[in-house]
Amino acid sequence: AISTEDLLKSLDSGLHGDLRKQLTALTKEAPLRADRNTVKAERAEREVAYQEAAKEIQKWQPQVDFNRNADQVVLGPVGEVTMNTGDLVESFEPENDFETELQQ
Repeated sequence: AISTEDLLKSLDSGLHGDLRKQLTALTKEAPLRADRNTVKAERAEREVAYQEAAKEIQKWQPQVDFNRNADQVVLGPVGEVTMNTGDLVESFEPENDFETELQQ
């Protein structure tokens, strides 16, 4: 981290004298404190967001428990997909003018 002393050391007093004086004055002032109401409001917002996220996660808990206890987890459809591109082309129904034009 760079401190204000490091910045002051890097300034040449002849060329940047005014800037050096301003930075020196700033280092002597007390830092600004955060507004307590803002901090409390942000904390309350985070707490509400956490509660909403926890509530949303609870709806998935039965599925998570089932998958944890299962010997094997199957992701995706059960069975083989038997449709090929020929079947897709034959079953295509145009829904607008553009698709009708493409089909011809």
